[in-house]
Amino acid sequence: MASETEQRLQRYREAETAVLQGQEVRFEGRSLRRADLGFIANQIERLEAKLSRQRRAKRGLGPFSPGGVNLPPQGGGDW
Repeated sequence: MASETEQRLQRYREAETAVLQGQEVRFEGRSLRRADLGFIANQIERLEAKLSRQRRAKRGLGPFSPGGVNLPPQGGGDW
């Protein structure tokens, strides 16, 4: 089952597609049209980042560990 974030992301992607096709879309209390593409793109980017953080946390990875490798703290401290 898709999470709430995944569902919202999918709806924004669908809204983006509809708006690009010239349609006006009613979404989350807003009427979105071509002039709102920047807003839609921003929401997609924000939700993708949120989803990425959620997935990393679920796998037990820190938010700043590149390539899924948890790095020790700088300065030689313990984990």
